[in-house]
Amino acid sequence: MAKWLRELVRQYWGAKGGWVYARDVPERGGDYAKLSHWNLVLTDGSGKWKPTLLAIDWLHGKITVPKYLWLLNNRVTQQSEAGVTFADALGVPFNIEDIYP
Repeated sequence: MAKWLRELVRQYWGAKGGWVYARDVPERGGDYAKLSHWNLVLTDGSGKWKPTLLAIDWLHGKITVPKYLWLLNNRVTQQSEAGVTFADALGVPFNIEDIYP
């Protein structure tokens, strides 16, 4: 999911802040929609997505997000106290400058 978010942000900046079709984002798997539970992405319902300001702050290393969320009926019921940085979630070294066009 972190890889997909990184690529979404890259395309979002390339589109000058516009919506991006999920099909155009590499690293796409079935889990990217789960990022909405962390309030990291928005969708317009037609297959277009964009990152939230929270996602941008997370990529810049300004914040952490809960490492785990528990859901019931598609609603967050609990979240972990432990936070995770974007670099930790990505699992590889990360430089924010690499995603800007």
